[in-house]
Amino acid sequence: MAHILCMLSSGAQTMLTFDPQERVVGFDAARRASDLPLDQLSRADPEWLVALIDIVDGRSVDAGFWERHPRGDKILYVLEGGIAVTLAPEGAEETTARVSAPGACVIPKGTWHRLQVTAPGRMLSVTPRIGTEDQRHGPASHHREDEQSGGRVFHPAA
Repeated sequence: MAHILCMLSSGAQTMLTFDPQERVVGFDAARRASDLPLDQLSRADPEWLVALIDIVDGRSVDAGFWERHPRGDKILYVLEGGIAVTLAPEGAEETTARVSAPGACVIPKGTWHRLQVTAPGRMLSVTPRIGTEDQRHGPASHHREDEQSGGRVFHPAA
């Protein structure tokens, strides 16, 4: 799909159109929207981010990382395909839920979580970016394998 970006003005109102395959929408503290090129996302600092994501493999959903958003809930709308969402609340066992199209979930503010792709497709993500924390999934993380149960259980850092 070709890149489309135009600003249409009508009186005091402005409408932004763009190609969601190449750009995302960020909201600043005043709740003003602006489009951000995907290749410049790491340098941008929007308060909230709205993105259309092709979910094709673990890399497309950062499956190797746990993250949490202390400033707000994260909302995921699965438009095609499916994901598994694992939550690891502080001091509690992990829980995993599958979300398939058409479906959605809300990840509570401040809850460690990670995603896995169960079926390729697309999802829309609404994410509070300010203060987001992440940790690599694995031995260096504060999450570790619980060998007795054969599953993954949340273990807070000592």
